Amino acid sequence: MRATVEPAAADTAVASSNYAAIISRKGEIEDIRDCVRRRKSLHLHGSAGVGKSALLDHLNQHWEKIGVSCIPIYCKSSVTLREILVCIAEELLVRSGTFVGTNKYFIPLEIRSSSDIRANNNRDLRNVVLRRVEQGDFCIILDHLERVTPKIDAFLSALHERACVITASRQSWDLMDYSFIGRLAYGLWLISKLKINNLKRKDAFNLMECLHKHLNTKLPDKENIFTEIFHITQGNPKMIHDILDKARKPDYIVDGKLKLNLIVIDCRIDAVRIT
Repeated sequence: MRATVEPAAADTAVASSNYAAIISRKGEIEDIRDCVRRRKSLHLHGSAGVGKSALLDHLNQHWEKIGVSCIPIYCKSSVTLREILVCIAEELLVRSGTFVGTNKYFIPLEIRSSSDIRANNNRDLRNVVLRRVEQGDFCIILDHLERVTPKIDAFLSALHERACVITASRQSWDLMDYSFIGRLAYGLWLISKLKINNLKRKDAFNLMECLHKHLNTKLPDKENIFTEIFHITQGNPKMIHDILDKARKPDYIVDGKLKLNLIVIDCRIDAVRIT
């Protein structure tokens, strides 16, 4: 079994569901940090709710523990090329101040403010961002990179040539994975990959115990309920959190018994609404 998260961060882990999701992920965290130290790009993949975003949040929030000089730029939403470009450009502006690039006519473009960023079209903004990234030492972190359009693909290929890039999506980007929308350039197929799996039984119980204490749930027959939750969720951290979060509500307790089936149905309804 992998060790739990660093003791110094344990209290913080219990304080938020996102942080709690990285319990027993020390091995994965160190794998990601090692890639950053070696300036080696990495792609995280795994099913929904498995904890990819929690890992990236932890990486960004505890960047100083990696011990590198490169600067992280974290894009929590990478659904469209525009989102990615604006996020990177705004972070560059905060960290670097004014930066300059050129448009398609090789006319200098100077970025001084957020309004300058948003005034530029994607093509010109792409050129400005790539030129600035190439001049520095950056690690670009892109989460929720589910839809790889041809334009995003072309940008990623150019970005990988200039910086360490950490990406995350449900798709593995493996040669045999045809489930995603879009086509990857050959170079992106070849980057290192790290699959994030559901938690094993002991780790899942550890997470449930932490959430049980943090959420202050009043569970009758706690051990048996934990066992049922594990069988239902198969150790998926988000599903575990959502079920225990609803279990706090008295509406789900009838005659001293927790209506776990009703909670699961409501969780599935909520998931459909969000989608």
